[in-house]
Amino acid sequence: MWIKDELEKVAAICLKHDVLIISDEIHFDLIMPGYEHTVMATLSDEVADKCIVCTAPSKTFNLAGMQTSNLVINNENQ
Repeated sequence: MWIKDELEKVAAICLKHDVLIISDEIHFDLIMPGYEHTVMATLSDEVADKCIVCTAPSKTFNLAGMQTSNLVINNENQ
């Protein structure tokens, strides 16, 4: 898991070079005690507009057989 400072550095590079960010957040609910998870798209509105956030219930709720996932896209033009 990346810390917020690392995510901000990656986001700055992506914004500078107009790179679309695909953020795999499938394990976002599984956090070890003492750690904090930051979703890339929450860093700023500008970052959110360049992000596609991927999530699924399969890891958090042990539903691997369900074969479902979702994408969260802030920018409707992506």
